Amino acid sequence: MVTKDITVTEASRHFSETINRVVYNREILTLKRGNKIVARILPARRRSTGAALLKWIENQPPMTEEERKSFADDIEVGRKALNTPPVSKFDL
Repeated sequence: MVTKDITVTEASRHFSETINRVVYNREILTLKRGNKIVARILPARRRSTGAALLKWIENQPPMTEEERKSFADDIEVGRKALNTPPVSKFDL
């Protein structure tokens, strides 16, 4: 990503354009007041979708029988942990 300096005045006068530069051009803008850096505007992290996860899973090599069993065991441990009431700091 490209980092560019702009003044606070420029950012405020062209706010919509400033945000568009960050969103669509993936620029990181350093806001300056005088010669002092006062803020940075950067793109939010792109979120992965369920479709992206499914595509990733589909492209993984098949699991061995041992890996399947280990995975199933891990899932069972997680399920049991979710069904266990949380420990309060007062119970310790």
